[in-house]
Amino acid sequence: MILNLKSKGTKRTLRKLENEDQKIFIYINNALKRNPDDQQDDHLANEPIKYLHRDFFYSNMPKAVYLNDNGVDNYKDKNTITLQEEGVYKIEVIWDHKLTNLNRMFSDCRSIISLDLFHFDTSIANTMERMFERCPLLQSLDISGFNTANVENMDYMFSDCIFLTSLESIHIFNTSKVTTMKGMFNNCFSLASLNLTSFDTSQVTLMNNMFSLCPALTSLDLSHFDTSNVKEMYEMFYGCSELKTLDLSHFATSQVSTMSSMFKACSSLESLDLSHWVTSKVTTISEMFSGCSSLLSLDLSYWVTSNVDSMDSIFLACNSIQYVNLSNYIGKDIFGEISENDISICINDFNQINGGSNSLKNKNNVKNVCKNNTEAKTSDKIYDKESDKTDDESDKTNDKERDKTNDKESDKKNDKARKKRKRKKWGND
Repeated sequence: MILNLKSKGTKRTLRKLENEDQKIFIYINNALKRNPDDQQDDHLANEPIKYLHRDFFYSNMPKAVYLNDNGVDNYKDKNTITLQEEGVYKIEVIWDHKLTNLNRMFSDCRSIISLDLFHFDTSIANTMERMFERCPLLQSLDISGFNTANVENMDYMFSDCIFLTSLESIHIFNTSKVTTMKGMFNNCFSLASLNLTSFDTSQVTLMNNMFSLCPALTSLDLSHFDTSNVKEMYEMFYGCSELKTLDLSHFATSQVSTMSSMFKACSSLESLDLSHWVTSKVTTISEMFSGCSSLLSLDLSYWVTSNVDSMDSIFLACNSIQYVNLSNYIGKDIFGEISENDISICINDFNQINGGSNSLKNKNNVKNVCKNNTEAKTSDKIYDKESDKTDDESDKTNDKERDKTNDKESDKKNDKARKKRKRKKWGND
């Protein structure tokens, strides 16, 4: 039983919460300040505040909506509330049935600062697409009671929640039926960590923009991700500027067709092991590593690029890169303007880095480190610019050793010859 006080008078009303009822608590902040002398400000202060997205609201009409604990004012006929005073308000929304479609439930609710969804049963929900999209003031979110066993769509679920700092209970998500996760954490500007180690992604086909514009993320463990059915990965990590390491060596990419801007503006990434990625179906890799200004090397020796038709500026502004292995590369004009620094490349046809509007800025700084232009050398090791010096020193050492050996053998032959001449002379005497 929940006791509620009516806002006017002293009348008390009791209402019984049935077992099948679903309820949520929404906390909104009415922070607009009113200036009595300014009619425009007064108008803005009386603007209705959205607490549920309009489309969701009218598709899932609540049983009742209550404002604050001391009132039974019923707002169940509209998805907005007009407030006269500044401050934080609690809205309780109740349904008398479980919900299946949670698409855009809180989308564009720009005054929500927190949500209590602990008593919300999501066991039959099949989509959570854009559920919390564009809730810019949302700072805390308790999703520990979520049952996602039947959810198939999580597209842009937390997109543009720019003040959300963590999602501590997301590791409990059952994602075994989810087929698309594109933009799921897009532009979660303040999100510092994510525990996705329990995610089952075996059915997922779309991961584009999944972590794009998450500049506060310093680490990301995707070691359990199954990407065997994924077809799109473009802009997947775009703008993750604080990620220094990212282990994607296990990623299965045989079905992927688009990888453009996948690591664009990942300015802190120092290394990436993509050497065994299967790229036979990839058609676009333009700007894939653009802005990876800390990246030192890349081994793409196993990459097949025969179907790639878009590769503009793939290494644009990769100012620290020293070595790239592209021994199986087929295409034209792939580098764009890299930097003033020296770069060593393993590539079949050295002319492929020349020509075109995005041709390399300083071709004289480029060195082909393959054995020759027809038989490419495959290397899994990072190319060291000091290797030439090491080779020269090694050659000198070998020359010295050979000289010493030749001198010793020559001395032995001369000794034998002298002894032979002496014996011959003694015999004649």
